[in-house]
Amino acid sequence: MKNTFNIFIVEDNRMYQKMFTHILGSDKTLEFFLFDNGQHCLDALGQKPDIVFMDYYLPDLDGVSLIGRIRSQNPNTEVIVLSGQVEISTALQLLRLGVYDVITKDVTMKYRLVNIIKHLKELIALRQQLIELSSTF
Repeated sequence: MKNTFNIFIVEDNRMYQKMFTHILGSDKTLEFFLFDNGQHCLDALGQKPDIVFMDYYLPDLDGVSLIGRIRSQNPNTEVIVLSGQVEISTALQLLRLGVYDVITKDVTMKYRLVNIIKHLKELIALRQQLIELSSTF
Protein backbone atom coordinates (compact mmCIF):
# COMPACT_ATOMS: atom_id res chain seq x y z
CA MET A 1 0.00 0.00 0.00
CA LYS A 2 1.15 3.52 -0.76
CA ASN A 3 2.71 5.44 2.10
CA THR A 4 2.24 8.90 0.62
CA PHE A 5 -0.07 10.45 -1.92
CA ASN A 6 1.05 13.39 -4.05
CA ILE A 7 -1.62 16.06 -4.18
CA PHE A 8 -1.39 18.92 -6.67
CA ILE A 9 -3.44 21.99 -5.81
CA VAL A 10 -3.82 24.28 -8.81
CA GLU A 11 -5.40 27.46 -7.51
CA ASP A 12 -4.52 31.08 -8.24
CA ASN A 13 -6.07 32.36 -5.00
CA ARG A 14 -3.57 31.93 -2.14
CA MET A 15 -6.35 32.00 0.46
CA TYR A 16 -7.90 28.91 -1.11
CA GLN A 17 -4.50 27.22 -1.37
CA LYS A 18 -4.02 27.71 2.37
CA MET A 19 -7.57 26.61 3.12
CA PHE A 20 -7.21 23.35 1.16
CA THR A 21 -3.88 22.49 2.78
CA HIS A 22 -5.29 23.38 6.20
CA ILE A 23 -8.40 21.22 5.72
CA LEU A 24 -6.37 18.23 4.50
CA GLY A 25 -3.09 18.95 6.30
CA SER A 26 -3.74 16.73 9.31
CA ASP A 27 -3.44 13.67 7.04
CA LYS A 28 0.29 12.94 7.13
CA THR A 29 0.04 10.58 4.13
CA LEU A 30 -0.59 13.56 1.86
CA GLU A 31 2.19 15.58 0.27
CA PHE A 32 1.05 18.89 -1.22
CA PHE A 33 2.40 20.73 -4.25
CA LEU A 34 0.91 24.18 -4.85
CA PHE A 35 0.60 25.86 -8.24
CA ASP A 36 -0.91 29.24 -9.03
CA ASN A 37 -1.48 28.52 -12.71
CA GLY A 38 -2.05 25.63 -15.08
CA GLN A 39 1.30 25.77 -16.85
CA HIS A 40 3.25 25.30 -13.61
CA CYS A 41 1.11 22.22 -12.92
CA LEU A 42 1.77 20.85 -16.40
CA ASP A 43 5.51 21.45 -15.97
CA ALA A 44 5.47 19.29 -12.82
CA LEU A 45 3.36 16.37 -14.12
CA GLY A 46 6.50 14.22 -14.28
CA GLN A 47 6.10 13.86 -10.50
CA LYS A 48 3.01 11.76 -11.28
CA PRO A 49 0.47 13.25 -8.89
CA ASP A 50 -2.11 10.88 -7.48
CA ILE A 51 -4.73 13.61 -7.19
CA VAL A 52 -5.09 17.07 -8.71
CA PHE A 53 -7.43 19.60 -7.15
CA MET A 54 -7.81 22.40 -9.64
CA ASP A 55 -9.71 25.62 -9.97
CA TYR A 56 -11.78 25.68 -13.14
CA TYR A 57 -10.95 29.33 -13.85
CA LEU A 58 -7.18 29.82 -14.00
CA PRO A 59 -5.36 32.87 -15.35
CA ASP A 60 -3.56 31.01 -18.14
CA LEU A 61 -5.56 27.88 -19.07
CA ASP A 62 -9.22 26.99 -19.01
CA GLY A 63 -10.26 23.96 -17.00
CA VAL A 64 -11.10 21.77 -19.99
CA SER A 65 -7.67 22.28 -21.59
CA LEU A 66 -5.83 21.57 -18.35
CA ILE A 67 -7.86 18.43 -17.66
CA GLY A 68 -7.20 17.12 -21.16
CA ARG A 69 -3.47 17.61 -20.82
CA ILE A 70 -3.35 16.05 -17.34
CA ARG A 71 -5.35 13.03 -18.53
CA SER A 72 -3.19 12.56 -21.62
CA GLN A 73 0.07 12.60 -19.63
CA ASN A 74 -1.15 10.84 -16.47
CA PRO A 75 -4.36 8.88 -17.16
CA ASN A 76 -4.48 7.42 -13.63
CA THR A 77 -4.32 10.80 -11.92
CA GLU A 78 -7.67 11.65 -10.36
CA VAL A 79 -8.82 15.21 -11.02
CA ILE A 80 -11.25 17.17 -8.84
CA VAL A 81 -12.44 20.52 -10.14
CA LEU A 82 -13.12 23.30 -7.64
CA SER A 83 -14.99 26.42 -8.61
CA GLY A 84 -16.83 29.35 -7.11
CA GLN A 85 -19.58 28.78 -9.63
CA VAL A 86 -20.14 26.07 -12.14
CA GLU A 87 -23.18 25.60 -14.33
CA ILE A 88 -24.75 22.15 -14.54
CA SER A 89 -23.83 21.82 -18.22
CA THR A 90 -20.18 22.60 -17.42
CA ALA A 91 -20.15 20.11 -14.53
CA LEU A 92 -21.57 17.41 -16.81
CA GLN A 93 -18.95 18.17 -19.46
CA LEU A 94 -16.20 17.87 -16.85
CA LEU A 95 -17.54 14.56 -15.58
CA ARG A 96 -17.65 13.26 -19.17
CA LEU A 97 -13.97 14.22 -19.45
CA GLY A 98 -13.27 11.88 -16.55
CA VAL A 99 -12.95 14.15 -13.54
CA TYR A 100 -13.69 12.40 -10.27
CA ASP A 101 -15.88 15.20 -8.94
CA VAL A 102 -16.80 18.86 -9.27
CA ILE A 103 -16.95 20.80 -6.01
CA THR A 104 -18.40 24.25 -5.48
CA LYS A 105 -16.42 26.47 -3.14
CA ASP A 106 -19.06 26.79 -0.44
CA VAL A 107 -19.73 25.78 3.17
CA THR A 108 -19.93 22.05 2.32
CA MET A 109 -16.52 22.05 0.63
CA LYS A 110 -14.56 21.03 3.73
CA TYR A 111 -16.57 17.85 4.26
CA ARG A 112 -16.54 16.96 0.59
CA LEU A 113 -12.75 17.38 0.38
CA VAL A 114 -12.18 15.12 3.39
CA ASN A 115 -14.55 12.45 2.05
CA ILE A 116 -13.11 12.58 -1.45
CA ILE A 117 -9.56 12.15 -0.13
CA LYS A 118 -10.67 9.17 1.95
CA HIS A 119 -12.35 7.48 -1.03
CA LEU A 120 -9.56 8.26 -3.46
CA LYS A 121 -6.89 6.89 -1.13
CA GLU A 122 -8.85 3.64 -0.98
CA LEU A 123 -9.29 3.59 -4.77
CA ILE A 124 -5.60 4.25 -5.40
CA ALA A 125 -4.60 1.57 -2.89
CA LEU A 126 -6.92 -0.94 -4.61
CA ARG A 127 -5.44 -0.07 -8.01
CA GLN A 128 -1.96 -0.61 -6.59
CA GLN A 129 -2.96 -4.00 -5.18
CA LEU A 130 -4.42 -4.98 -8.54
CA ILE A 131 -1.18 -4.04 -10.29
CA GLU A 132 0.85 -6.02 -7.76
CA LEU A 133 -1.42 -9.06 -8.07
CA SER A 134 -1.47 -8.99 -11.85
CA SER A 135 2.33 -8.81 -11.97
CA THR A 136 2.55 -12.12 -10.10
CA PHE A 137 0.65 -13.97 -12.84
